[in-house]
Amino acid sequence: MDIKPEELDLTLPELTVRLPEIKSITLYTPPSSFILPSSFATLRSFAHLTILDLTANFLKFSHFTEIVSAFPKLEDLRVRIEFENPASWDISHRPSAHLHSLRVIWPTREILQWLLSLYPVPAIPNLDLHISLNGDSDIPFIAKYFRSVGDKLKTFTLACHSEDGLESDSDAHFSKHVYRDLNLSVNTTLQSMTVDAESVSTTFIECLVSQLNSPDFRELKFNNFYSGDEWHSVDRRLSEILSLRQFMIICSFLDPEASEEKVRAAFPRCNDRGILDVQCQEDDDDSLIFEYAVCRNYSLQL
Repeated sequence: MDIKPEELDLTLPELTVRLPEIKSITLYTPPSSFILPSSFATLRSFAHLTILDLTANFLKFSHFTEIVSAFPKLEDLRVRIEFENPASWDISHRPSAHLHSLRVIWPTREILQWLLSLYPVPAIPNLDLHISLNGDSDIPFIAKYFRSVGDKLKTFTLACHSEDGLESDSDAHFSKHVYRDLNLSVNTTLQSMTVDAESVSTTFIECLVSQLNSPDFRELKFNNFYSGDEWHSVDRRLSEILSLRQFMIICSFLDPEASEEKVRAAFPRCNDRGILDVQCQEDDDDSLIFEYAVCRNYSLQL
């Protein structure tokens, strides 16, 4: 269903009457449109909402935090937003106490700053964060949030991207912050970690793996893996984590030398333990694309 921004206040009230039990909403705005405060009262009518997926534009970052704080039963938040003015928010804007899953494509830094400004800091156990390799690092804010949530963190996914046309120097970018700031050893109940290995250095992954300090850690996944790097130290460290039950590697279809045999040879200890699972993608293989399956979902294009 396509709804123009100026029709939002006219259409959503009808939906709240006709579909009062909506559990999931996707809000999307075209580049030139915004979700405006005049719509907020109507959005609050979806009192049973547990999943909110925002790909939207706001005039102010505080408009985003106001919307998120309006849903008392929200459990799963997925965010890719833009805003016009410098980030600021009202400290009364607080996400639901039931929020257990947060996926941020953009802007990771501002959203973590908002969460860290609240008291107590909301402890969200499942995080999927995308960070930019250009400009100021998001790592210090991720590190500070990890220290704040401590043993509440259960799963962590990290993906990195470089802005079009800008050169990325991942080693220089991460060496400045990762070793100084990030410390996964405080997350003593971490169970699973996924890393997009395409844009980060082997050194960065070595750092993450060396910090693992959870007796419950069971699953590690590398997406977009390139087989040409040196992985002996990672292999040795992972083979020593006795709780690890699955180490999955999904090779990048952009790597012409990728093969299951070559990847297994790069991680001989993990392979001998029987925990290594290797999948090599084809460029037209859709079987490895994760899709959200949500019951009673409703999508709105604003």
